[in-house]
Amino acid sequence: MASTTAGDLLPYAVFSFWIWISVLSTFLGLLVLKVLYNVSPLHPLHKYPGPLLWRASRLPASYHHATGDLYKHIARIHAQYGPSVRIAPDELSFTAPSAWPQIYNSRPQLPKSQFHFAPPDTSRRIPESMITASDREHTRLRRLAGPAFLNSGIAEVEPVLQHYSELLCAQLAVACREGSQNMVEWFLWALNDVIGQLALDQEFQCLEERRMHPWPSFLLSVLKQTAMLNQIRRFGISLKVLVPLMSKKMIEERENFLNTATMAVKQRLAREENEAEKGELIGDEKERGKKRPDIVGLMLREMKGGERLTEPEVTANSVLIVGGGAETTSTCLSATLYHLCKTPRVMQKLQDEIRQTFATSEDITIKATANLPYLKATIDESLRIFPVASYITPRMIPKGGHVIDGEMIPEGTYVSMGQWYMGRSERLFENPKEFRPERWLESESDIKGPAGLTVDEVLKPFSLGPRNCIGKLLALAEARLVTAKLLWHFDMELDGEQPTWVDDARFYVS
Repeated sequence: MASTTAGDLLPYAVFSFWIWISVLSTFLGLLVLKVLYNVSPLHPLHKYPGPLLWRASRLPASYHHATGDLYKHIARIHAQYGPSVRIAPDELSFTAPSAWPQIYNSRPQLPKSQFHFAPPDTSRRIPESMITASDREHTRLRRLAGPAFLNSGIAEVEPVLQHYSELLCAQLAVACREGSQNMVEWFLWALNDVIGQLALDQEFQCLEERRMHPWPSFLLSVLKQTAMLNQIRRFGISLKVLVPLMSKKMIEERENFLNTATMAVKQRLAREENEAEKGELIGDEKERGKKRPDIVGLMLREMKGGERLTEPEVTANSVLIVGGGAETTSTCLSATLYHLCKTPRVMQKLQDEIRQTFATSEDITIKATANLPYLKATIDESLRIFPVASYITPRMIPKGGHVIDGEMIPEGTYVSMGQWYMGRSERLFENPKEFRPERWLESESDIKGPAGLTVDEVLKPFSLGPRNCIGKLLALAEARLVTAKLLWHFDMELDGEQPTWVDDARFYVS
């Protein structure tokens, strides 16, 4: 049998090498052509200004989205290039207030970008939640779950909000003896205790033990990981390719969370059935009508015609609430307290309103705080200068194009609003860097800014249209209640100037 020498294999090795060179050269050539096309006058978005690299490639926007500071770069682009800018080869950002309804409240609705939330669970362990469902399914889910987030539903769960607001103040009073406290952590602990009770009927005990519960900690880490994975998906790499790259620990944590969340909802439903049966057995109408003060029970109530959410749908939306209901409100509270401490005049005026209105902490209720004009204006001003929804999920232009701000935008383009920039724009607000709640209180003729618009016309901190934030009323009620309780109990100031606190903020989900 003849042996094969290195010399015999050399021609094959050279041939393989040149094949790889050819493939690589072709790929790089196509990539260069694509980049040149993106910045050329031939591209349908060529007239919209923006940084060269951002117009040439999706990479800059995806990188900054994954690192959580995309909102700041979009603001800088608007400041440099104008009200309508190009932040990726196929994406535009607008700041004309008239574009709000054209993007987020059009009929038919513009479809949401598929690269901002986790893709649908192909295993169908749980169904899609409201945030990822199709427009038709979202309408059904929202109709069935919506009553839980109206003022009447919030009134039913107020005992939970009151309990944890009082617990926050009590625990903080003890902790303050030890020195300065990180209020970002305290707000996270308090709001996660609230949401754990409301959404999963679970005692997270974050405040009592001064630590995050594993569930919300896991979900916060998932949000950051999802932001990165979704940006990788933009470049044609499927989730099937990415899943094997996930660590065994990450996969196990996901499975454990889904199992425990599902079990928690099952246990909550079982208790509801047992309580109902108990009422039937003893013939007690009062016992049968008793409702547990949580969102799960509210979401389970039947609508006219007997329709209601299924058990898996309750689980999916409970997980959504745990993931998004605490961190967003705690961020709003942190920003509000920071700006109050940086603006002593406003702090004193708000404390005076609160302390002159309420004789005791028990008098501070959701209904009562809703009637405090300066408190309401302070929360609104905080959402202006530090919007939690700094970069609202883009929508995609459908076939045939769509008119935004007087311009026909070609199909396939992603469009969004630069809300962080809008709240700080001298074009839209007088002295935008000043924390001044009074701008929300003056007569309509006085509060019109340089653009001749009221603040409500400029900003939409909870988005707009049929897919706006369902938890808006609950979030505002929580923010007003907790702020009022804290400022009634405590005098607060910053531990040092903390000049970079705002610049250090990171947002991973819009």
